[in-house]
Amino acid sequence: MHGRSSMSHRINVVRRRPGNMAVHLRGVIGWHANCIQVCRVECAPAFGNDWEDFVRLFFILDPAPVNPVLTDVLETLRQRGIHVESGVAEEYLCRSDQSAPAYDLFILESHTELALSVAAVLHEQGAPLLNPYPGCLAVRNKILAAHILSRANISTPNSWVTSDFRLLRTLVNRMPLIIKSYMGWPSESFRVVRCADDLANLRPPQTPVLIQEYFEAPTDRLEIYVAGEHAFAVRKSSLSTGISAGIENVSLTPELRGIAACCGVAFNLSLFGVDLVVCATGPKVVGMSHFPSYAGVQAAGVLADYIEGYATGFYRLSEDEISVDAKKAASPAPVENAPAKMHRGPSRQIGESP
Repeated sequence: MHGRSSMSHRINVVRRRPGNMAVHLRGVIGWHANCIQVCRVECAPAFGNDWEDFVRLFFILDPAPVNPVLTDVLETLRQRGIHVESGVAEEYLCRSDQSAPAYDLFILESHTELALSVAAVLHEQGAPLLNPYPGCLAVRNKILAAHILSRANISTPNSWVTSDFRLLRTLVNRMPLIIKSYMGWPSESFRVVRCADDLANLRPPQTPVLIQEYFEAPTDRLEIYVAGEHAFAVRKSSLSTGISAGIENVSLTPELRGIAACCGVAFNLSLFGVDLVVCATGPKVVGMSHFPSYAGVQAAGVLADYIEGYATGFYRLSEDEISVDAKKAASPAPVENAPAKMHRGPSRQIGESP
């Protein structure tokens, strides 16, 4: 199917057994989605028939209206008998000095600073969080993200930081630049400058900014959505495109699939988006996001499968900090002593019955 591919992003997998026993396996994302259902069936006897009482999820949502993909995810999980709650951090009065409520998993969908702060408190208390807070913070901070991508040997535009735009005169005479607010959204917080006059018209920044080389006419502008073991690629017409209108599904090449896997390992994320431009020197990663919109792709079933599997302990991201050598970490590793049922099954199309 165009736009979908399996990933090879290394993770830790925990296979639950009755009696709270678990077998820990070092594995690779890419197993058949049915494994999640196998795990669910095997977990249930340990908790009787009260599956709903066992799995409790809380989604931390963005203040903007919930997008259709996420609406479908929430409904799918509820139809499976999973207890699902959601809330917007900005609309709650929360006690930050008390322990987090008891949920099997918190899912951070929001990208606001308050939501990230709430996630930081949950992380400090050891609450289960998807994605892990350090990776979410890192992709939100563009300055830190650019550094991590470069350190992981992932191809990105040349980047600089400064609060004095006069220092950019020599650079802008050699190449166009894009100036991004370090914690802002691309559609509302960037400026492209092509000459010294453009720089002269800019006000001094009120918050830190990231300056990157800007590619005027890339041969392609893509976003890769990753959901656990699956990846989808879409073509976007501009930096500000954020809705499904005008988005075209495209096939993932092995090179792009490898870049996405490396990005996931570098930030220790499993639900994320990668923005790329393709220019004469090859693909360049120009941005990332945790829990993107998945606009234009049929990802609801895959997302529900992965979130359920993560909540029940079948999937676990590595507890290691952000990886220095993402390319090495993203390469497939053999699964040692894997049970017979936990093999990689044949691929299937999204929405197709197992």
